[in-house]
Amino acid sequence: MLRAHTQWRPRPRDPGPPAVPWASGHAARARVFRVSLRRLAGAAVAGVLAVTVAVVLLSGGGASLPATPRAWLDAYEGAAIANPPDVCRVLFAPELAVAFGRTVRGGCGGYFARVSSSSVTVRRVLEDGGTAVLELRQKLTGADWDVVLARSGAGWQAVDLVPGKVLR
Repeated sequence: MLRAHTQWRPRPRDPGPPAVPWASGHAARARVFRVSLRRLAGAAVAGVLAVTVAVVLLSGGGASLPATPRAWLDAYEGAAIANPPDVCRVLFAPELAVAFGRTVRGGCGGYFARVSSSSVTVRRVLEDGGTAVLELRQKLTGADWDVVLARSGAGWQAVDLVPGKVLR
C-alpha cells in the first residue's frame, strides 16, 4: 500500500492551448489600447461639448440683439409666440428676466410659453442716446405698458417693464 501512494500524482489541470510567448502580452496590450481609446474618445466628446456650451453661452445662444427699438418690438412679438426662451434669454436683460420670473407664475420662460397672441400698438417711441422707451397698448386687453430699453453692444435689451400710462 505504501508503494501505491508513492506512485500517485495529481494530474495537472488542462492548460488549454499551448501558450505563445507574445500572445498573452499582445492581448493585454490590445485590451489596454481599447480602454485608452474609449477614454480618449470620451474626453474628446466632453471637450467638444464644453466648447460648444461655452460658445453658445458667450454668444447669447446665437441670437443677435435687435438693432433698433422697433426691431426689438418685432423680435419680442415673434419670440413670445414662436420661441419663448429667447424673450427671457436674449431680449430681456438678465436682471429683468430674473425679476420678471419671480413675479409671474411659472417663471419668465413659463409665462411666455403660455402667450398665444402679443399684438400691440406702438403709441410712441422715445429715444435718447443709449436709452429708449416704447409706449405700447395691448390690442386684446386695452392695457397700456411701457418697455424701457437699453443699448447693449450693437443692439437693444429690455431693462424694465412699466404697466399703465406712465409717460405723457
